[in-house]
Amino acid sequence: MNKYYSIVAGLPAFGPDAERPGVGVMEFRAQVLPQLAPADRRLLELVFLRYDNANLLALLAGEERFDPRGIYTLDQLQAGVAAVRSGERSALPPYMEQYIARQSGELHEPDGPLFAEGTLAADQLAALYHDHCAACGNAFVAAWFERVRLVANVLVALTARRFGFDASKAIVGRDDTAKALRTSAARDFGLGALVPQFDELVRIGDETDPVAKERRQDMLAWQWIDENAFFFQFSVEALFAYLLKADIVERWSQLDKEQGAQTFRGIIDALKSEVEVPAEFRL
Repeated sequence: MNKYYSIVAGLPAFGPDAERPGVGVMEFRAQVLPQLAPADRRLLELVFLRYDNANLLALLAGEERFDPRGIYTLDQLQAGVAAVRSGERSALPPYMEQYIARQSGELHEPDGPLFAEGTLAADQLAALYHDHCAACGNAFVAAWFERVRLVANVLVALTARRFGFDASKAIVGRDDTAKALRTSAARDFGLGALVPQFDELVRIGDETDPVAKERRQDMLAWQWIDENAFFFQFSVEALFAYLLKADIVERWSQLDKEQGAQTFRGIIDALKSEVEVPAEFRL
């Protein structure tokens, strides 16, 4: 396992209520990623691929918008789409090639379609993306992306139940939790004892203020990062955790700072009172 003592030690610390991260996301990408071993760099690049996903969706829809935070340039995406449509390999990740082939009607699926008819294109790409990330070979990174998918699925299912619509096509993935969320009539979908933080997700699902709802999600994500990255020091996992936190703080710092800081502090205080610190981590 590679160790990055000087890099990790040189990163400024910051908390969830900071006005800006110690190192911005794009600054982190420009300064830190080039110093990493290729395999470790690819792990951190998984975070940026979500911008490529949005760029690919826009490109295929003929929309003139492009987010420069992605890994691939517009020319590279265009070349990749052209290559896949010509039956050739491209420089794009395999999940993108699979998605392009499906959208072009050129993907043979001998075991039947991966997605139910009517599943939104963005949800199809998200499912393939999360499968790709979950198969990255790093337990911590894979667990993060599995958590992202799980939280999104649970909140979609709770919203659907609350307003009485069918969300089965919006549930991403084919694992047991996704199946339960699509089919279970139980109050907790049969997942209450199996999904960490499920009760807090229910409270988030009941939140009517969309800003507060998203902030609670981010604070819960921060808590997960702290708990699961606790024993990783000077490793790629520590860098991955730092990047995730920088992304959270940077996103909120771009919004209304005064309102955001006040709301976020209130959420932090509320969560601190609701979450019991494990005995082994108490001083």
